[in-house]
Amino acid sequence: MLQILNDYFWFIDFSISVLILCIIFVLYYKKYISYFIWLLFWIGALTGFVWEITLTLIDVYNLADIFIFNIQPPVHHIFIVISHSIWDGGLFIIGVGIIYIFVKKSYFSSFKLSEILLFIIWGQLQSFIIEIISIQSSGWMYNSLWWNPVLFSINDKPLTLLPQFIWLIGCFIFYFVAVKIKKSLYKNL
Repeated sequence: MLQILNDYFWFIDFSISVLILCIIFVLYYKKYISYFIWLLFWIGALTGFVWEITLTLIDVYNLADIFIFNIQPPVHHIFIVISHSIWDGGLFIIGVGIIYIFVKKSYFSSFKLSEILLFIIWGQLQSFIIEIISIQSSGWMYNSLWWNPVLFSINDKPLTLLPQFIWLIGCFIFYFVAVKIKKSLYKNL
C-alpha cells in the first residue's frame, strides 16, 4: 500500500482534490447540502488558500526553507496551492459533519464550546494523519526551523509544530466565520 502512495503520491493527491470538488458541486446541485454548507466549503478553501499561498511564497522566494519534497512535484506550485486549498475546504466540511453528528441542533447559531472543541480535535487529528502519510510517502515534510520545532519523528522524518498550529488557528477562524455567516443568513427566520 505504501509503495502505491510512493509511486503515485501526486496523482492521488490531485485526484482527491478533484473528487472533493465534484462531490461538493453534485451535493449542492442536487440540493443535498444547504447554501450554508456550500458557503462553508468555500470559506474553508479560502482559509486554506491563505496559509497555502503564504507558506508556498515564503518557501519559493527562499525567505525560509519551509518544505522538503521527497519527490519534486510534477506541476507548478500554484497547482499544489489550489489543490490543497480544495482539500482544506473538504476537511473543514468533514469537521462540520462531525459537529452535526455529535452536537445538539442549532449548529453554529452561537459560540458553543462543544462545537469548537470537536472542531479543534478534528483539525489536529486530520493534520497529524495527513502529515504522517505525507512524510512516509513521496509527499512533503516541513523543515525543522527554530520557529517550527519537531514534535516527534517517524523513521527519522520530522513531524513539526507548524501544520498543527496552522490548523488550530484555522479552526478558530473558520468556526467564528461560520457562526457569523449562519447568523446573517438566518437572521430573519
